[in-house]
Amino acid sequence: IYRLTPSGWIDKSFGVDGRVLEFYAKNVDAAGASKIDVSGAGSITTVSWSVADVGKRGRQSRWIVRRFMSSGAAETTYGLFGVREIVLDHPAGYWLVDAAVAPDGSATLAGTLAREGTESVEGSEAQQSVVVRVRSSGVMDLSFGLNGIFKVPSPAGAQKTNLYGFGRRADGAIDLAEVYTPKPTRKDPYLD
Repeated sequence: IYRLTPSGWIDKSFGVDGRVLEFYAKNVDAAGASKIDVSGAGSITTVSWSVADVGKRGRQSRWIVRRFMSSGAAETTYGLFGVREIVLDHPAGYWLVDAAVAPDGSATLAGTLAREGTESVEGSEAQQSVVVRVRSSGVMDLSFGLNGIFKVPSPAGAQKTNLYGFGRRADGAIDLAEVYTPKPTRKDPYLD
């Protein structure tokens, strides 16, 4: 994370020499950042993901929520060293696409689940969107969906769905935006 001054220079008073580094666990196959949010009080919340192969169990995904004070120091009252991880086990893995942080510090995370039997999440031909809500303490909200996860039903006739974003309303309602590819109706899918 970098902080720039209003004139476009690195703010050396932030973190260490103007930046804060985020680290991932060892043996990660893929990782990336999805969102950064700054509260009115100046605290910073980042949401990122990692996917690792865990042998016979398939892939283990971690959706990681980190909270920092406005100085760039970890907010130690939030999880261990300012970090909360949501571990999601599934043979194919979950890919975090988007996140929103509410003023109270709770977060909504949305991504893609590759259905069992697919080899990769990105570019898979059998995807499904999922949504998870995290309380302001960083704990997954188990009252949301089924055990904290809502799996978006694919439209009838869909071969592939891709979540590309969502909005969280003030009352907590969520609007999801997906693109879906219909199943081919002819023997030669290039003719559809």
